[in-house]
Formats: sequence, structure tokens, C-alpha cells
Amino acid sequence: HDVLFPAVKSFADPKDQIAAYRLLGDAEVAQGGYQLAGVYFEYLYEVEKTPENLMLIAVTYDMGGDLARALHFYKILAGISEPGAEIYQHIVRKRIDEITAVYEAINLGATLTPEPTNDSLPLER
Repeated sequence: HDVLFPAVKSFADPKDQIAAYRLLGDAEVAQGGYQLAGVYFEYLYEVEKTPENLMLIAVTYDMGGDLARALHFYKILAGISEPGAEIYQHIVRKRIDEITAVYEAINLGATLTPEPTNDSLPLER
């Protein structure tokens, strides 16, 4: 990934960028690198803004234990109404409730806003 990642933004065809970011993210997931995979999937979302990619980001951070970042992306997905988003709404709302309950139970409400990993994706403050 050290060779491919710096070159991806220079790819002329967005389809190539999409394939590369997906490949990089999938490779990190396969190695258990969920945090870095999430960042690659955020770049993927910049190029291909779909509900599927938002869900991919949220689930990846969730699997990696970054509940604050997962919650952030679940909330974004819960707030969109474009076609394709509705299939995720049940699980998204359930995870939002579950993660919020975890934070409330351990009294970490102040840490629910993650630091940005990618400046082009705004975080709620």
C-alpha cells in the first residue's frame, strides 16, 4: 500500500481510483488493520458517494473498535434519504442506539466526536 496509495489520486479515471481505494481497504481489513482500512474507505467515499460506502466505513470502524468514529458515520447514513440508504436503516439505528448506550453506561459522552482522519469529510461538532 505504500506504493499504491500515493499514486491513486493521480489516476485519471475515477473507476481506477474506486478500485484502488477498495483494494487498499480490503487488504487492510484482511490483515486486521481496521483503522487504516476505514481511512481508505473514506477516500473511496470521496470518489463514490454511495450509502453502501458509508456503511462500509461505519462497519469497518465498528469492527476495529473505534465506536466514536463508527457512530459518526452511522449517524450520517441515518440522515440521508437517497435510494439505497433505506436497506441499512434498521441496522444503522440499532447500532446508533447500542453505541450510544455503551457511551452513556461508561459516562464517556464527551468523547463521542472523533478527530478527523480525512479533512474533506466534515465531522459533526
